[in-house]
Order: sequence, then C-alpha cells, then structure tokens
Amino acid sequence: MEQNLTVNKDIPEQVSGYIEQVIRNIYNEHPHEVKTVLLGAVSVILGFGAYKEYGLIPKLAIREEA
Repeated sequence: MEQNLTVNKDIPEQVSGYIEQVIRNIYNEHPHEVKTVLLGAVSVILGFGAYKEYGLIPKLAIREEA
C-alpha cells in the first residue's frame, strides 16, 4: 500500500514537468505567436474586469450566470 501512495505522489510532479516542457517547446518554436495569444488573453481578462468593475454589466446578470 505504501508503494502505491509513493507512486501517486510522484505523478503530479511528472505531469507538471511534462506540461512545463511542452510550454517551453512551443515557446521556443513560436515565440511571437505565444506572446500574441498571451497579450490577447490578458486584454480580455482585464477588459472584462474593468467592464464589471465600472458597472457596465448589471449585477443581476452576473449573479444569474454564477
């Protein structure tokens, strides 16, 4: 039983290592595209946050979706 617990603890570390390697490989092959996608994502997140903060979205609409 202890061996199974040890294996299960190592799996998240391996998965995060694989994900990190994939991200690095993609960035090394396509740095401009990655920066463009990240800029777009940040713009959408900040835009929605500002839109919500200044009351441009009614509070009821936000509560109904959640």
